[in-house]
Amino acid sequence: MEVTISTAAQITDEDYDFLMDIIIRGTMITTQEACKAMRGQEKGVIINYGSISGLRKEPSVTLY
Repeated sequence: MEVTISTAAQITDEDYDFLMDIIIRGTMITTQEACKAMRGQEKGVIINYGSISGLRKEPSVTLY
């Protein structure tokens, strides 16, 4: 699925769900799996990071 959205008015529920599955669910599942591995080792570090898009205006990627 390709999502090309330029305004908030064009965002559909399907577009939102698709991107949240990648952005949020992907991070959550990766973190859960890392916790399982670290539990066995009794140590570890998880570093999550975000993109610059949270700090600057990017009109062509409204939903992201």
